Amino acid sequence: FKDVDRSKVAVFYTSDHGQNIGPGLLPHCSVEPAKAEFSVPLLAFLPPGTLPRYAGEKSMNRSASQIFPTTLQLMRYPDAYARENYDNDLASSTVQYVWFGRGIVPVHKGGTIELHKPDDFPGR
Repeated sequence: FKDVDRSKVAVFYTSDHGQNIGPGLLPHCSVEPAKAEFSVPLLAFLPPGTLPRYAGEKSMNRSASQIFPTTLQLMRYPDAYARENYDNDLASSTVQYVWFGRGIVPVHKGGTIELHKPDDFPGR
């Protein structure tokens, strides 16, 4: 980051998914993912001034699905938009697991993004 303007850059360093280990289970990319698939190591290098907001307790329940709404908020999308459409940002515990399908980027004008949100999030 030597020549990078840190006030304009956020970097998330993580694994792309966790592992759901057990007999007869898919380890990842299952149709109905388990909590373990969203539990990943995460380092976040955030712009100065944003860190206190995201510096919660280590024991907070956070998940990989919170990286995208946090990114939206850092890009100045409204907080409510990110929370209502995806998940809480990294400042709060996760409220639902959200994952993208293969259609994560629209490939033509008017195209859509494939997004999955379970109705039966654990703990609801």
